[in-house]
Amino acid sequence: MPEPVLLVDVGPFGAAVARHLLRLRRDVVRAATEDVLSSTKLALRMIVLAAWRPVVAQCTELDIVSRKRGCPFVPAVMEGSTLSIGPVIIPGKNGCWHCWNRRRDQHEPFAAERSAVSGFYDRCPDAGPFGYLDAVSLLAASRLSSTIDVLDRDAIEGGELWQMKILTREVTGGHVIGVDACPHCGLKRPLASRTYRALEAHFTGTRGLCT
Repeated sequence: MPEPVLLVDVGPFGAAVARHLLRLRRDVVRAATEDVLSSTKLALRMIVLAAWRPVVAQCTELDIVSRKRGCPFVPAVMEGSTLSIGPVIIPGKNGCWHCWNRRRDQHEPFAAERSAVSGFYDRCPDAGPFGYLDAVSLLAASRLSSTIDVLDRDAIEGGELWQMKILTREVTGGHVIGVDACPHCGLKRPLASRTYRALEAHFTGTRGLCT
């Protein structure tokens, strides 16, 4: 029997996802965030989170555990009318939780407003949207189960993100690209020379144009 998948659920929607996922799989164990953070003896092969709304602080803490334990971390979050599965965080591979937040702030037109809302939720953990559609929670559980299977087969690169707009059923997907100078993954290029060092090395090694 392989080590279990630890599942952390937050809010009514997260609890519904947990119920469905536990019915779909026998290798999932429900755990509280505090237990995952405080114990170094919990057996696990990956961490999965299901949440009713953004839980940035919790995801950051679970990401730290993921890196310390060397296991994948996959968040499933309902934000407004958008369901997000991922990004799939694999320690040591491109596209970590830190990079996801940096990229999101970089491209989000309402980054300041989103940050304010996330800060409010972090300060008031009981606040959030209590209503949800059970069909959506089942969909989230099914997507999480498929992601677990793909991770077990080592058939995923890391940084994958799947999203569905529930009202229109529009599905999008993509990869999180690591940011320069990320302390965990990223492109590992120094900010001061990132624009020319790779080009210089290329010409030096292939054409002898630089001395």
